[in-house]
Amino acid sequence: MKKRIAIIQARMNSSRMPGKILKEISGKPALWHLIENIRPSKQLTDIIVATTMNTADDVIADFTKENAVTCFRGSEENVLERFYEAAKSIGVKDSDIIVRITADDIFMDPYIIDALVTFFDSTYPYYRLVSNSFKPGFPYGLYFELFDFASLKDAYRNATTESQKEHVTPYIREHEETFPAIAIESKGVDLSDVYLSIDTVEDLERNRRIIERLESQNKKHPYLFTDVVTAYKDLKLSRASV
Repeated sequence: MKKRIAIIQARMNSSRMPGKILKEISGKPALWHLIENIRPSKQLTDIIVATTMNTADDVIADFTKENAVTCFRGSEENVLERFYEAAKSIGVKDSDIIVRITADDIFMDPYIIDALVTFFDSTYPYYRLVSNSFKPGFPYGLYFELFDFASLKDAYRNATTESQKEHVTPYIREHEETFPAIAIESKGVDLSDVYLSIDTVEDLERNRRIIERLESQNKKHPYLFTDVVTAYKDLKLSRASV
């Protein structure tokens, strides 16, 4: 069976907000909200939290055990290597699909993931990367990247710069003649001012207010793209707001 794997990169040592991914929102860690949001995906076969060997990340490993999520621990600085080894750890094949997710983006929509996985499957191997982050237009914190394991393996073997190793996909993006890409672009509406990623205390509070709003409307996980963006706008939130 073809694997479709969400790999969530997570670590405690954030330079701007250490420990942010386990900060509490509505009684649960932020990372819990992300995982609960993508669990309903019908296309994903595996979810892996890819953290580091740093002892500070022992709490992430403990969290995954408590929440029945696969954990892989690898390099702290070479995130590309961590992704490659995490995928290898569950026996992937070259044509298996990787969905890259960062742990500070807790509102990833499982139905968009399913649609993009199906899209990727239908166009593969003519296209090797699908993403909505090539151009601004989508909410920051709702960016998606999908690629096959063969492309990840090629990047791992050939990447040389710090940026290529830290950010996982630059090598793939820089060699489009080898890894043709589909760039999903927002037309007619620009939601790039909707900031949903958690980088600061203010960002955490903004996400808390969104979830409290959704809970007040009796909405439960998974929170959909439209639910989250509507709550953001109804609350008149902005990057500067708290």
